[in-house]
Amino acid sequence: MRASFDVVRYKMGAKPDLRALPGQGFREADCSGFVRWLIYQASYGKTKMPLGSWHQRRWCERMGFKLTDYAHTALSDNRLRIGFTNPKAKRAGHVWLIFNRASIECSGGRGAGRRAWYTPVLADRVDFCFVLTEPIQ
Repeated sequence: MRASFDVVRYKMGAKPDLRALPGQGFREADCSGFVRWLIYQASYGKTKMPLGSWHQRRWCERMGFKLTDYAHTALSDNRLRIGFTNPKAKRAGHVWLIFNRASIECSGGRGAGRRAWYTPVLADRVDFCFVLTEPIQ
């Protein structure tokens, strides 16, 4: 069954159950909950990232994923990348996936979906970017 993300709305602090389906088991997620759910699904239940974007960034470091320049997300090279912004005064951090020049994320005012990799709100604020995979065939 293919998941439809258009039913998932952003809600700060909402962490979907990793086995739930969008629209059936959950309709709300925050950015880190959504990325965690996606990674779990993509790994067939073998990878459980921690909760929270700050903890997820630290997890990427501990796992040894290669730190890369965000400009590399302009490539259509079939590599999955992950971007992070650090929490700043009165602002939460953010985490999103990037694949072939487009984000995969859940964000305030938009919910779950995709947008161009170089959206200024992402590109101007990114603090860390990691390569998660070799080219996906």
